Amino acid sequence: MLDAFDEEQRADELRQIAENGGRWPTPKVEGAADGHSLSIEQANWLLERLFDHPGRTVSEPAVMSHPLAEQHATYITCSIEESDDVATLRKEPKWSFRILEVGHWPMVAAPGRLVALLDEVTPSRQTNV
Repeated sequence: MLDAFDEEQRADELRQIAENGGRWPTPKVEGAADGHSLSIEQANWLLERLFDHPGRTVSEPAVMSHPLAEQHATYITCSIEESDDVATLRKEPKWSFRILEVGHWPMVAAPGRLVALLDEVTPSRQTNV
């Protein structure tokens, strides 16, 4: 994931992981709220529930059995800005894209809209009881 960051930000995140015993630290309250459609109160509520993340899950590449282009997927972005790798995936016929413009924390900023979108794009499954 950190490969999508610019070099300076990636180096800063790797430094934080190293200084935090191999764990990616949770953001500061201002970083969680700033530009993400959250109030300071919502950001505080969120951060009280977050835990540091294993650093290797964001710093090392994922290994997949099939290339991304071969997988059926719906990519939900919370920003209209996108990286080059996402722009490349837009050309893949098995991928669809949806935008939910609410910032990085839609589960807090717009939970109803997020659930509605997930219901819309998730194939229904019938279970046998």
